[in-house]
Parts: sequence; C-alpha cells; structure tokens
Amino acid sequence: SPDSLQQVARLRDDRAFRDKLWSAHKENKAQLVELLRPWGVRDDVFTIAWARRAAPYKRPSLILQGTDRLVELAKKHGGVQILFAGKAHPADRPGQGVIQDIFGRSRSAKLRGRVFILEDYDIRIARFLVQGVDVWLNNPRRPLEASGTSGMKAAANGVLNMSVLDGWWDEGWTGDNGWAIGSRETNPDEGAQDWADAQDLYRILEQELI
Repeated sequence: SPDSLQQVARLRDDRAFRDKLWSAHKENKAQLVELLRPWGVRDDVFTIAWARRAAPYKRPSLILQGTDRLVELAKKHGGVQILFAGKAHPADRPGQGVIQDIFGRSRSAKLRGRVFILEDYDIRIARFLVQGVDVWLNNPRRPLEASGTSGMKAAANGVLNMSVLDGWWDEGWTGDNGWAIGSRETNPDEGAQDWADAQDLYRILEQELI
C-alpha cells in the first residue's frame, strides 16, 4: 500500500535504523561463516548464494560463464565468494549433471576458494544462508519460474536479491530494492538468451553491485 511504501522510504532514510539493520546483517553473516568455515568460506568477503532445487532451466552456473571476469572482480574488490547449495531429484539426471558441472568448476585452479558447493543442503543450512549472505541470486530462464520463494525468504531477512524478472521478483522489484538481470523479453534461442543474461549479470556485478 502507499502508506507501507512511505514507511519503508522513511526507514531507508533513517540512519539509526540503517546502522541497526547493517549491524544485524554482520552478526548473521558471522554466524553463517562460522557454520561454513569447514568448507573454507571466509570472513569479510562479498558473498553471493544460489540455493534451491538444481535443474537445468534454473541455470545455476550462469554466473560462472565469465570465470576470468569473476577472478578479476575478486582481485579488484578484495574477494568474491559464491555459495551453491541444492539437490536434484534422484531420477533427474540432467539436474544431477548441473551439480556435477559446478563441482568440477569449483575445483579448478581459478575458482578454488571462491566457489563452494555445500553438501547435505537442508533447512538448517538454508536458514543461515537466507540470513547471512550479501546477495541472493536467482537466474532461471523466463518464464519458467513458478514463484521463487527462496528469494522471498532472503528478502524477509534483509538480504538483497539479484534475479531475472520472473516469478515473484517480476512483481517485487521496484528498481531500488535489488537488481534485475535482463529484461522481460525472451529469446527463443536459449543459447543466445543465456549469453545475454550472463553479460547483464556481469555488468551488474562490475558496475553496480560489488
């Protein structure tokens, strides 16, 4: 409602509230890092999470298409780490292949220590993720996202979203409460669409987000 939006605007301009929100986020992030320290996750590093059911149309590895650009971003900004968590249905071979692909990439010399796959993903790990990461990433192919509720949980915990304009984010994005990858138009050529979305994702990372 207009009254709710005005209240949000007032809070956003309230320095004391912003400091309180940032302090709570840092505390949540410290708890997340402590939980994931055995994986090698680090403190004081810009942290992105992709966590949900693994399926090819959800394109979890889209952010890894520009490995060299990702490495340069990490060097320039003092570090970037990406946390992947999710499971595929036992009968979903393509979904399992998605996880295997990301695991292989995470073991490469360039991405080791920057990209992590969290094993045994469950509600406990999810709780720490939606509270403690800096940005929640969701980049399925439009228009296949039914709702994208994991992003809602992150937003409810004060974590910013970066998502394609699909599912709830198509209605929830206002232009100043997170980032939208690509546009509302879709290309029937999936390869071309993936390339275009990856370019825009990196544009946002390089020019706006980090």
